[in-house]
Amino acid sequence: NLLACAYTLHNDYPKARIWVTGHSLGAAQAVFAAIEVKSLLGIDKFGGFYIFGTPRIGNEAFADFAEKELGASFIARVVRDKDIF
Repeated sequence: NLLACAYTLHNDYPKARIWVTGHSLGAAQAVFAAIEVKSLLGIDKFGGFYIFGTPRIGNEAFADFAEKELGASFIARVVRDKDIF
C-alpha cells in the first residue's frame, strides 16, 4: 500500500518531496520502492533515499535499469567496513 500512501501524501502536500529509507532487507526493498514512487510521482517529487547495510540486489541488467531510473536522485548508501557490497 506504499504507492497509495505516497499518492495521498503527494495530493495533500503537493510541494513536499518524498524520501525513502531502509536497513538491510528493508534497504533492498527501499530501492524497489524508490523506483515505484519515482515512476508514480515523477522525479520532481522524489527527493532520494538513504539506505543502510544494503545487500546486493539484482544483476547487471537490474543495476543498469536502476541507474537509468534513479540516476539523478540523491542516494546515500551507508555500510560498515566489513559489510559485503
